[in-house]
Amino acid sequence: MPHQGTKKISFNQNEEKPRFADDISNMPLQEFRNARNRVLCSDTKGKIMKCRTCDDKFSTNDIVKNASSYWRNRTIHDGSTVANVSYPFSPKRLDLWAINYSYDMDDGCLKDKNADPFFSNRPIRDTLMLHVFDAHDFGHHPSCFKKDPECRHHRPEVAVEETKIYFCEIPGKVQTMSWNRLVECDELVQPVWSVQTKQPMGCQYLNTYNKPVSEVFCCNTNIQIGDRSQVYYCTLYCGKLTQKDDAERENRLNMACAKCILCIQEEVLKGNRRKDEIPEGFRKGFCEC
Repeated sequence: MPHQGTKKISFNQNEEKPRFADDISNMPLQEFRNARNRVLCSDTKGKIMKCRTCDDKFSTNDIVKNASSYWRNRTIHDGSTVANVSYPFSPKRLDLWAINYSYDMDDGCLKDKNADPFFSNRPIRDTLMLHVFDAHDFGHHPSCFKKDPECRHHRPEVAVEETKIYFCEIPGKVQTMSWNRLVECDELVQPVWSVQTKQPMGCQYLNTYNKPVSEVFCCNTNIQIGDRSQVYYCTLYCGKLTQKDDAERENRLNMACAKCILCIQEEVLKGNRRKDEIPEGFRKGFCEC
């Protein structure tokens, strides 16, 4: 994701996207654990980076805001109409640009000979789209804490420059896990490992995404990778029955109407309400329920 740094911003016309600032580093690991916690995340406010020279703290939102300001000033100098848009950009404005990404890039302003230097610039639009759809909220959501008080998505992630595989090691031995295979009827012993994907500075809260899918569908993709057990879990999760969840609102409305009708019927039977006070259509509605 082509985020800008907050200091020493540099841009080369021959480069595909801006370079990251060199004087920004990760905060201590404990700050990342605090940022994942349901209570302590409100204290960190997403500030999980610091300047190496002045120790100022920054969040990924600060990085995007700084990049947007830099790009805005630079493209206005080149004649962009983004000068007519109020700044800072509102969430609604960012949502609109993100939703229109696939149209603008493929069939819209990109092919225009007089293309706007801001709206037709792919690194700029990529950053804003991914910020809208794939950036995890530093304040998290209730679904983040289904299992325990720590974010189950492990956001934020520590910034790393390349993808790495980590094996769980104990003193003098690699930790393993046994699997009982149902078809072969034997036991399979495998080392425990995890993959930490490349996470450049400024992308600590960014979900793993698929760029072609994001460009076409303009939505959150949150691509996951893992061993056979994760593939099996994802298959079951994507194919699970959701009829009960989908019908939850309708069922609540039906239950509320049924309780109201039963209450009216009980009042009629007890003589607390006269039959001529019953709304027209009551019996029909009660029978259908």
